[in-house]
Amino acid sequence: FPVTITMFPAVKITSIEIIEIESSRKGSEILKQRFPGRHEIVWGDSQKVAAEIIQGQRSLPGMDYDLSFIDGGHWPEVVQKDIELSLHLGIKNFVFDDGNHPHIKPGIEKFTNLKFVQKRTYFDTRYKANYYKFKTREIDLCHYQVS
Repeated sequence: FPVTITMFPAVKITSIEIIEIESSRKGSEILKQRFPGRHEIVWGDSQKVAAEIIQGQRSLPGMDYDLSFIDGGHWPEVVQKDIELSLHLGIKNFVFDDGNHPHIKPGIEKFTNLKFVQKRTYFDTRYKANYYKFKTREIDLCHYQVS
């Protein structure tokens, strides 16, 4: 999302991040310094955070959200809970990273009110087991809207 926050000067982003590690903390601090008041981070498992928000035990820093970018657990139950939280917050636009993954797509399809709009493919290159042996794979960003 650094491109998003740079290209769109009015955009504000709230992230839910499961693992609070040094690199994540540093990245969050850099974003706060470069884009004051435009990035908030909530540390915790989105599944637990979602349950607390839906039950009224917790709130998020922002009030109005236009889009939910879901990228995380590759299991239908995880995706479903992230969608439930987003719908609870009134979000109508969704982008799923790796949206055609065989474990993610069934989670999306449980919500019949989500209609597929389009997909964009990008290429993910990662190195394997800390060696510089690159493996490239195609990943689909899938955009859905509440109908």
